[in-house]
Amino acid sequence: INVFSQERRYGPVPMEWPRGMDNVPSFEEEWQGVHDAKIDSPLMTAPDRVDQRALGNVAYRKPGLVMLLLRDHVIGEAAMDKAMRTYVERWAYKHPTPADWFRTVEDVSGQDLAWYWRAFWYGADVLDLGIESVTSAGGATHVVLGKHTSIPFPIEMRLKLADGSTQDVKLPVTVWAKGDRYEATIDTKSTVVGARLWPNADVPDFNQKNDTWGDVPARDPVRPATTGGLTTPIGAGQRP
Repeated sequence: INVFSQERRYGPVPMEWPRGMDNVPSFEEEWQGVHDAKIDSPLMTAPDRVDQRALGNVAYRKPGLVMLLLRDHVIGEAAMDKAMRTYVERWAYKHPTPADWFRTVEDVSGQDLAWYWRAFWYGADVLDLGIESVTSAGGATHVVLGKHTSIPFPIEMRLKLADGSTQDVKLPVTVWAKGDRYEATIDTKSTVVGARLWPNADVPDFNQKNDTWGDVPARDPVRPATTGGLTTPIGAGQRP
């Protein structure tokens, strides 16, 4: 709610204090610091069992960030907003547990989100997906992707083509169902000369060194995190 209200008030570009739009990068920075200090805890940990230096991250910033990830990169803006309204309608003036919210989101979105709850709510691992290799000839491109931690996530990737154009590709989280490596075969109109993961820059991949390959295409301009990321997804083989 803080992210929504501050972005509406101050706009999408981080400026001087108060830094409304700066919520997401500041949340990511704090999460990184807690992780590096080895004091992180799963979000489901009781507050009195969390290291007090990490409590602000575990109780507030990280859950806000991973809920935005769910909305913008997993189930989509419309499904998330409907799920939140449905949750309030079902549970107002009652005594819900976290599992009641989990079930409501799955019920409304029609998706099995066990991987997401396990990764971001019941565990304290971090996301690290990477591009291992790219081979491209003519209209066929093969991209080998690697998962370097226990956390899977849907892939968002931008390809730069030899003719100067770009092509965005989205792959579902199920590509990780059979292991930690996945080879994507993508129809492209010309040879691929560069690639990057997360063209929107608001997915907290903790190792950005393996997120790019070749002549790296540019990222999108900074956008409000609350605009949603899956309203009109672009699939493999489609042109942006």
